[in-house]
Amino acid sequence: MKRQFLCICAIFLGFLLYHPTAVVSAEETTNTTSKPKVGWVVTDGIYQYYDSKGDKLIGWQQINNNWYYLGNDGNMQTGWIAYGGRNYYLKPSGEMATGWVYTNDHYQYLDSYGIQKFGWQQINNNWYYLGNDGDMQTGWVVYANHHYYFKPSGEMATGWVFTNDHYQYLDEFGLRKEGLQHINGHWYLFQDGNMMTGLTTRNGSQLLFGDDGCLVNGIFFVASKGHYFVNSNKEYQAGWQFFNGNWYYFNSDKLMHHGWLSNNGKRYYLDSEGVMVAGRSIQIEGQLQFFDQSGIERFGWEQINGKWYYYNEEGKIVNSWLPYNGERYYFDENGEMVSGRSLEIDSKLYCFDSFGIERSGWTQINGSWYYFDVEGNVVDGWLTYGGNRYHIDENKMMSTGWVYTNNHYQYLNTYGIQQFGWQQINGNWYYFDEAGNMYTGWLKIENYEYYLKPSGEMATGWIFTNGHWQYLLDSGLKSSGIVKINEHWYYLADGNMHTGLINHDGSLLLFADDGSFVHGIRHILDGGNYFLNSNMEYQTGWQFFEGNWYYFGADKLMQHGWLSYNGNWYYLDDTGAMVSNRSIEINGQVYYFDALGIYQPA
Repeated sequence: MKRQFLCICAIFLGFLLYHPTAVVSAEETTNTTSKPKVGWVVTDGIYQYYDSKGDKLIGWQQINNNWYYLGNDGNMQTGWIAYGGRNYYLKPSGEMATGWVYTNDHYQYLDSYGIQKFGWQQINNNWYYLGNDGDMQTGWVVYANHHYYFKPSGEMATGWVFTNDHYQYLDEFGLRKEGLQHINGHWYLFQDGNMMTGLTTRNGSQLLFGDDGCLVNGIFFVASKGHYFVNSNKEYQAGWQFFNGNWYYFNSDKLMHHGWLSNNGKRYYLDSEGVMVAGRSIQIEGQLQFFDQSGIERFGWEQINGKWYYYNEEGKIVNSWLPYNGERYYFDENGEMVSGRSLEIDSKLYCFDSFGIERSGWTQINGSWYYFDVEGNVVDGWLTYGGNRYHIDENKMMSTGWVYTNNHYQYLNTYGIQQFGWQQINGNWYYFDEAGNMYTGWLKIENYEYYLKPSGEMATGWIFTNGHWQYLLDSGLKSSGIVKINEHWYYLADGNMHTGLINHDGSLLLFADDGSFVHGIRHILDGGNYFLNSNMEYQTGWQFFEGNWYYFGADKLMQHGWLSYNGNWYYLDDTGAMVSNRSIEINGQVYYFDALGIYQPA
């Protein structure tokens, strides 16, 4: 009984938070019959409201500025209720809701009177669509055969949206646009509401749209009129227009041209699709006609897809014998010039070289070159022709590239001509002597030396030969003397790298085991001695070199004789070395200098 009483008290206190008006419990009314019920009363968890006279209220009641609905039994209602053909929502505290509510996993909207809204609603300057069940719609909605898009927040979208991996556009009324549309100064095409890109075919038109969806250009079809060419502003154009890999011509009336066209003294032909014929032959009125890559009707010799044809003065293809510049050519029934093969014509066998001329001397057959002597015999081995040397291999075919004969390598260019001297092959340089043989090892040309690897390639950079390192420039020239390589200085006497202490023209220079310059004393004739660091830069002050200290003045020159430094006296002998740890005679007087070179009076 005590526990039941505490539970009732807890419920009572909780209710007071929502209803500051006095609440009377059922137990109290039972025990105090003389006191009428006033305000909210909860009985078995059900709320009811009594006026000041103690009468229980029903229906709509405004209590503390909030509206409640009390059933015919006086019980406070919560949740959705239907009243007067309209829907209302009462919060768990019983108060009538207005504005947005979220129930049944959806948002609903109630006006300031608490009435649930349906269909189109403008709320806070934004449009929403509430379904037949009053639920706020999101995503695509079809209404009156029009498509609208509602954001995840329920607001009707306008302008560009991106859904289902495509862009769509909605006008100021939220209507999804379809077909060709002019938006912000650009033309766009929408199919099924989706913005198109690339080449698009539509209603007989071929239109090109950029990656951003903007019209680039295209061929626009107008029913009962024909095809027009449009630019990015969808304006009709005239004259030659290039589109999707083909040329078209549009007359002064802007319509596409078909058939023969005379333009600037040239004749062109545009087929039934309006495409300019180029680089091929076509049948026109039963006659084969050829047009070059520029679409111009051609005469005389023409090469098409690797085959040669000849057009007479009437533009017709020759398909028999043709005398031309003192030579004879033959064209088969398809008009193709016979070349590089034999052919029986009128029961007689004729041979034609790669140029289509009856064979003699050099002849190309099936892509390979052969040489026939005056008796028609095929030549092999080395051949001198026209002042050049050629090599014919064991298969009687002219060689190109590398060959190995007479215990040496030789090289022949793509024309089969033997090469001599310097030659660049596959990005590498080679040298071929007077006999055309590939050279290896050290090569001296005039006063320049080069090194050719065993593979024949000209070396650059560091190499090791004859027990020494040498360095060759990018041009292959061997370096000599004191040179700077990759930020270091080296001594290359006779081209060979030297290490250790080097006497070079009166200068004493020290080079490390890897050949790089460490430091040294540079002698300039009539200019004195200077101290160099590893970057060959003149230094000043005290410098230690090869076991001795030297001093170089502000002018970078080596000092000799007496030197006053930091309050001490030093003496630098004729070599510039500081005297230390000994006595010497200077101008007939003996002086002693300690281990630090400082003069110590007796």
